[in-house]
Amino acid sequence: MNPIEIDKRTSVFSRVSMNVTKYFDKDEVLWTHQKGAIEVIVKKTLQQSEEEKKPLVIVLPTGSGKSTVAVLAPYYLKSHRVLVVVPSIMILQQMKKSFGTDSDSTESVLSKRGAFGEMNENSRQEYLPNSYCLETRKDVKHPNILKYDITIVNIQKFDKESIAQIDESCFDLVIVDEAHHLPSATWQMVSDHFHSATKIYLTATPERQDGKKIYDNFEEPSYCYTFQQAIEDQVIRDVKFEFVETTKCLEKKLSTKLLQEHDLLVKNGIELKSKALIFTKLSIKNDLSEASDTFNKEWEKLGATHSESKKLNHRTQKSNLRSFENNSKPFVMFLKAQLLEGYDHSPITIVWFKKENITSFGKFLQIIGRSIRKNSILDKLITNATIFLPESGNFPHYVKKFEEFKSYDFTSIKSDISDNQICDIEIEKM
Repeated sequence: MNPIEIDKRTSVFSRVSMNVTKYFDKDEVLWTHQKGAIEVIVKKTLQQSEEEKKPLVIVLPTGSGKSTVAVLAPYYLKSHRVLVVVPSIMILQQMKKSFGTDSDSTESVLSKRGAFGEMNENSRQEYLPNSYCLETRKDVKHPNILKYDITIVNIQKFDKESIAQIDESCFDLVIVDEAHHLPSATWQMVSDHFHSATKIYLTATPERQDGKKIYDNFEEPSYCYTFQQAIEDQVIRDVKFEFVETTKCLEKKLSTKLLQEHDLLVKNGIELKSKALIFTKLSIKNDLSEASDTFNKEWEKLGATHSESKKLNHRTQKSNLRSFENNSKPFVMFLKAQLLEGYDHSPITIVWFKKENITSFGKFLQIIGRSIRKNSILDKLITNATIFLPESGNFPHYVKKFEEFKSYDFTSIKSDISDNQICDIEIEKM
C-alpha cells in the first residue's frame, strides 16, 4: 500500500495564531512556568535548521499544566498539521478534550482559560482544531485522516506497518505526552519516521520506565520546572509522608485521616469531599472485590470500590470509576495499576501503599502524582497530600530519594548530577 500523502491546506493553528497568542500573552492568563516553556519552544524551534530537528524535552510536574503547553504550542508555532502521541486511551480522551474540537469547545483549554470571552458558539468553532483520534490500527487507513488539523494517536495501537502508511512529511509538529516512555522501540519509531517535524516531548520526569533517560540520544531537557518550585508557587500540593508499622494501623490511619478531612470541610461549609487511593498488589487467587468488600465492612461510612477486577465487565468498571468521582460514597478506591498514568481527579488527597514493597521509584512517583493536583475548593483547607507507607521494603529509601528529586533541575542534570545520584530512578512497566 502506498503511503498516505500530505495534502496542502491551511490549519486552524496558523489562521487564528495571532488572536490566540495575543490573548495568552496577557498577564495572569498563564502561569509563569507555562509561559517560560512556550517561550523556550518557540525560541528553540526558530533556531533549529530544517535538516536537524532535535526534540525539545519539557519537564513539568504532574498537575502543573502540561496539557495547556501542548495545546498552545501549535498556535504559537503556526503549525500546519499536528500529531499527538499518547500512551493510553484515557490520556487520548483527555487530550482530545483539552484541544477541543470543531463540535465541542466546553472542555478545551481555550474555553476554560477564558479565551472566547463573550464569543458565541459558532465563532468559537473557528478557533478549535478538527481532530482525528487513532485508537486502533485500522483507523490509520481512514481516507481523510490528513484532512484534520490534529491527529491523536494511542501508541499502543500504532505499529511499523501503520506508520509506514503515512508520508513522513505530513506532520510539521509531533507532540509526545508522557514522554518518559521513550526510547522504547515503538515510540522511537514514530519519532524517527517524522524526522523533519518539530518534536516536543512532555514529561513529569525524563526517566523512562526501565530507568533509561529519554535524552540519551539527543540534548538534555530544554525546560524544567522543578517539583519544589511548583510547591513553592502553590501550583501543586506538597506531600507529607507517614510511616506506620502494620497494615491494620495503616487502614485505621487512612480512614481516620479521611474522616477528619471530611469533618473539617463540613465545619467550614464546604460540600466537596476529599478522596483516597489504596494501592495494593494481590495474589492471583485474591481479587480487588474482596479487598474493597472487607474495607466496607469496617469503614461503611467511607465506602470503597475498584475498577480493575476481572470479575467486572467493562461497563461495570466504568460505572464504579464514575461513582468514585461523584461527591459521595465511595470515598476510597482500591487499585493495582490501571489508574496511575494520566488519571486526573483533584479531590484525591490521600494515598496508602498497602503492600510490603514496590520495585521502582518511578511507580512510586506515579502514585504520588495522583494526589498532588490542586483543587481550588479543597485546597483552601487541605494543602498537603498525605501518603501512608509501611516501614518495610524500599519505602524509606524512596522517601529520602523523593526529597532529593523534588529539586532536580533536569536541564543541568548532565553537568550537575552524577549518574549514581539519579540513574536508579527506575519505573517498571505497568
